[in-house]
Amino acid sequence: MVARTAFFLTSRLSVMASRLMSLSRGSCAYNTVLDVGCGTGYLTSVASKYVQVCVGIDLSKESISLARQCYSDSKTSFFVAEISKFSSIERFDVCMANMVFMSDPNWKESLINIYELLNTNGYLYVMITHPCFWPKYAKLENVSGFDYSKELFIENDFSISLEKYMGKSTYIHRPLSQYFAGLLTSGFEICSVEEPFPTEKAQFDNEYEYQYPRFLFIKCKKQNLSHMF
Repeated sequence: MVARTAFFLTSRLSVMASRLMSLSRGSCAYNTVLDVGCGTGYLTSVASKYVQVCVGIDLSKESISLARQCYSDSKTSFFVAEISKFSSIERFDVCMANMVFMSDPNWKESLINIYELLNTNGYLYVMITHPCFWPKYAKLENVSGFDYSKELFIENDFSISLEKYMGKSTYIHRPLSQYFAGLLTSGFEICSVEEPFPTEKAQFDNEYEYQYPRFLFIKCKKQNLSHMF
């Protein structure tokens, strides 16, 4: 299912945050969440409101230090760790990967480890920049050697709506088919795909209104690999 979803928010973080509100609803409430690439812990703190155990990991010692200062409590903890190498005795009902895989050169190894960290029938929530439209928005199409069909490492100026320039970053472009193939071969079923973007004129900044989706949200479910062959 591909859905065109409208939202009226000031930050891309709120797109993932809105999905977290469903964690404690219904007969299939979840108890444990892992936030990979958690940064300073904002989304981890949002998720912790709906579950019993919430863990955030990030490579940045500075970010984890801030996350611990701002959000650590009895059910929320943070660790400096690489996604592909993180280990835990805890198994998680949901893993969030918000704006992570476009900067992870070892994303397939990360997916394999996430699979192992999830409970049976656990879910993976993925948010990435839209591979089809982000290159146009960020003017990556003008970069010498750009080819949509190939994986490319591009150093560029990083900015987002309402926050403007945020410094240099390395963006890893991958075609949409590569993301889908990576998820499927790592043992995940793709449950739904959404293209969230404003459909009304934003009151904050004209740039925040755009015609094509800049982001892609993918909800995946862990499959039993023994039943796949």
